[in-house]
Amino acid sequence: MPHTEFDKQCTIVVRNLPERPSEAAVKEELNREYKKGGCVVREVRVVDKKREGGVTRSAIITFSDPADVSKALEDSRNKRILGSLIDVEKLNSHSVDDRSSREGEYSEFHNRASRTLFVGNIS
Repeated sequence: MPHTEFDKQCTIVVRNLPERPSEAAVKEELNREYKKGGCVVREVRVVDKKREGGVTRSAIITFSDPADVSKALEDSRNKRILGSLIDVEKLNSHSVDDRSSREGEYSEFHNRASRTLFVGNIS
């Protein structure tokens, strides 16, 4: 997940991914698709959100160069990944905060996010 401003500039969010394939298969397919387009993929993170109607799957992809982001956005128009037509947008803190407050989900960029991990029920 991107931690610096530079990393945020090098990151896209891919939504509407299929929920059936394994997380590893989705990561591998995304990595392959963007590398095929000439982009240098640094990290792929798949995120599953449980909803009333099922699971919504998206991915956060970080590239090594901000120029790869614009290339990836252009290459992603009307693209299908594992049978699903994907929705891709550039990550920026404004859209993440808006989406988080609308949908009730938090990311590490949300103003209420912390780096504290609670581990309970250890006997």
